[in-house]
Amino acid sequence: MEEAKNAYNARLQSISSSPEVQRFAREQLAFFFREANFVNETSVQVLAAFSSADPGLAAREIHKELASQSPEQRRGIKEGARRSLVSALVGLAWQSAAFQDAVKSLALFAEAENESWGNNATEEFIGKFFLGLGGTAVPYPERLGVLAELLAGGSTKIARMVVRALVQVGNTHESRMVSPQESDVLPEPEWHPKTNGELIACAELAVQRLCQIAQIGNPELREELRTAADEVSLWLLNAQVKPLLAQFFKAVLQAYPDERESMRRSIASVIRRERKYWKNLSEQDLKSLAKLHAEFENSSLSARLRQHVGEATWDKEEETDLSGIASDLMNNEAVLAS
Repeated sequence: MEEAKNAYNARLQSISSSPEVQRFAREQLAFFFREANFVNETSVQVLAAFSSADPGLAAREIHKELASQSPEQRRGIKEGARRSLVSALVGLAWQSAAFQDAVKSLALFAEAENESWGNNATEEFIGKFFLGLGGTAVPYPERLGVLAELLAGGSTKIARMVVRALVQVGNTHESRMVSPQESDVLPEPEWHPKTNGELIACAELAVQRLCQIAQIGNPELREELRTAADEVSLWLLNAQVKPLLAQFFKAVLQAYPDERESMRRSIASVIRRERKYWKNLSEQDLKSLAKLHAEFENSSLSARLRQHVGEATWDKEEETDLSGIASDLMNNEAVLAS
């Protein structure tokens, strides 16, 4: 029975965009939203099937309904109904006309997340901001407008997701869990950077947004911004993006002074890997990175000790001579006592 129902809905979805069926499908969409019932899995599957007739209308009406609900009400949409609706929104987001409302709906669902599946609303929302496999025809710069709108909404949970979405500009291992919805209309081509210059321009835009968020200094975003600095740190190797990224690191430090050591470690890790493995930068570029690293160093004895706290290296060449700092520690009774 379930297999037959799925096959029927798949065929309905396929033909709903055809001229012969489109008018009927739009009428059914309008009827559905007059009687909106997102807690019923069968109803949601029918909605998903008819949505290919008018993706923009479907996404707009879904967002309108979800925006009228409280987070608790959205959390009450569970299991099959929720998964079917999230899947429908992922498919709708592929289309330029539906992207904005579909992604904002995913964000509203993610704000009231109740599933731990890898392709839940939270992860699907974040996945829409991959550069190469974003699952949408909308160019990356245009997608950032949705993040700005969501950030302005004032929800801390959504703000955290916005930071995580921006961090994907540093993600070199993109993946996608689901395919776009099928229909009889040829889908819009999936957008991705076509040149290195376009890729760098996208990175600059994302880092600028991260810098602006850090400058606000919201204490509830501290952990996300600390993680963001580490995850986008490889862009320090790019001469064009590096100045903006340095501004971001400094903005995080100014907002959260206790994160000095975590910022320093992120920069130090890039320098170490560049020297040991990649060896692409000139000595002058490495000196520039070392200068940035020095801005995050703290010369106090306690700070120098903290720099060496952590997992020991297995590489003999990278082992640090601690005899000097040990001597300083033994000669400083106050630090030793603390």
